[in-house]
Amino acid sequence: MNTILLKLESLEKSQKETSQDVSELKESFKLLDDDVTEMKRALAEKANRKEMNTLNRNIDDLENRSKKGAEKDCTSVEKFVQAGTPHEDQPSGFER
Repeated sequence: MNTILLKLESLEKSQKETSQDVSELKESFKLLDDDVTEMKRALAEKANRKEMNTLNRNIDDLENRSKKGAEKDCTSVEKFVQAGTPHEDQPSGFER
């Protein structure tokens, strides 16, 4: 009978330790889950910043191309106007 009582006490002690271990594992898992969630959020934020930087570079590139295109158009118009403007010794083609 005494042996059974000792085994029972040992089992109770072991059960308490196991319960504590499970509680610690749950807490550890929760902390890891929180860390993973935070890392996911940080990665998403970093990806958004990277996308924004890429979009801003694309906008700058398009603006620069637009300006270059406008400069080319202006020089083309200037050349056209200059070429179309008769010199003093050339008739204008429009006699008044």
